[in-house]
Amino acid sequence: MDLRYTHACIRLEHDGGALVIDPGTWSEPEALTRAVAVLITHEHADHVDLDRLVRLGATIYVPAEADIEVLDAVKVTSGEEFTAAGFTGRLPPRPRATS
Repeated sequence: MDLRYTHACIRLEHDGGALVIDPGTWSEPEALTRAVAVLITHEHADHVDLDRLVRLGATIYVPAEADIEVLDAVKVTSGEEFTAAGFTGRLPPRPRATS
């Protein structure tokens, strides 16, 4: 099941767990319920809520060039294939500035 939350947040469920993409400060907290993995596409606050993620306990994936030092995250290079919460994907080249 795919569930869209506020702004950029999307939740993909698979086998009882979930991959949550871009759970930012505008996203509902319940988007992260039972999340086993989180994918952050870039560092803007509307795509990443550090306060929630540091306590989550899920595996967090970020672009290799992301400057998010407070998180213990798996850095993924653009074009690199990775698997998160049973889903396989690739990060495209970064389309946005980070400032």
